[in-house]
Amino acid sequence: MATLEQYAKEIDRLEREIIAAQASQSLTAEALAHECAAEFYAEWDKEKIAAVYRQDAYDCYVKAGAQAEIAHLEHSYPQLRSSILPSSQQFGGTNYFTDEFVQQSAMSFGIR
Repeated sequence: MATLEQYAKEIDRLEREIIAAQASQSLTAEALAHECAAEFYAEWDKEKIAAVYRQDAYDCYVKAGAQAEIAHLEHSYPQLRSSILPSSQQFGGTNYFTDEFVQQSAMSFGIR
């Protein structure tokens, strides 16, 4: 079983990957980074958080026109189809956990 410190480090690593992918302006790289985060949270039994990252990955794939990835996610997670925003309301993935948030969370759990 992982420690809270290990979880905090992994969260930080995943968020840095998402930020780097966003900076590269590669929707496919960003989608993959979101999928990695979704998998991490799902394995940690945090399905609600995983669903947010999965939706972000899906949205990136839709914007990129990556039909195979869209089909795979829709097959695996049918609820994604119903939650698509109209194109005028779509926006890129969101960095939900800033460095400050991770540090404060770690400190609140006694992790330095």
